[in-house]
Amino acid sequence: ENPSVTVLLNSVRRAYQFLYQKIRADQLERQLSERTRELREVSEVGIALSTVRDHAVLLTMILTKARELSRADAGSLYLLDEIEGAGTVRRWKRAQNDSLEVSFVEQVLPITRRSLAGYVAMTGETLVIDNAYDLPDDVEYTINRSFDKENGYLTKSLLVFPMTNHAGDVIGVLQLINRKRVGAPSRLTAANVPDEVIPFGREIVQLMRSLSGPAQVAVENNLLYESTERLFAGCVTARVPARQPRHPSTP
Repeated sequence: ENPSVTVLLNSVRRAYQFLYQKIRADQLERQLSERTRELREVSEVGIALSTVRDHAVLLTMILTKARELSRADAGSLYLLDEIEGAGTVRRWKRAQNDSLEVSFVEQVLPITRRSLAGYVAMTGETLVIDNAYDLPDDVEYTINRSFDKENGYLTKSLLVFPMTNHAGDVIGVLQLINRKRVGAPSRLTAANVPDEVIPFGREIVQLMRSLSGPAQVAVENNLLYESTERLFAGCVTARVPARQPRHPSTP
């Protein structure tokens, strides 16, 4: 073998290895920078949530921030509640969709394993679904296709995860729909969803778990704050005696 050829091949190989390592290092640096930015945003969101006292505003902020951080086109937030005679139910508290103008009315829904949110509420599991219309045959849950049919929408990727309290009990469920790729149009259509929607990757799942902690704490604190206010108002009302009619001679 010609020594000059061997030297040349070794030089090319070293150059290739150096170039590969440089590209990989740049990729890791960008990923680290992105993860750092996302975690900083989660921390800022957590601080912001802790200052909100209006319950409606708080729930809207939780869903909005979760969608912003995950680039989800749509989403829903459910809270679990106890109703006398009905047991535990889920209240559909918020719904958002960047691509559709859909009127929303709060609803009380039964908890069943057939629905995605119901399944997560009952099991405490996190569902990561890449294609909502291609679910495995052995799963208990399914998607509600009527919404897509009625609105000309197409649900593809989903991330459904529980919000748990300090005791590990599920108090709510966040459902994120259709994660947009970077550069996707602001509004999705059934036609462009296959090209513009991507799965919720592992890093996004971890990020949402980081967000769910301060979110559930804020919800619990907010409910406790409102309950305390109502109790205090009730005590004040009970302590104020009924106004006695004045005697005619009393000025």
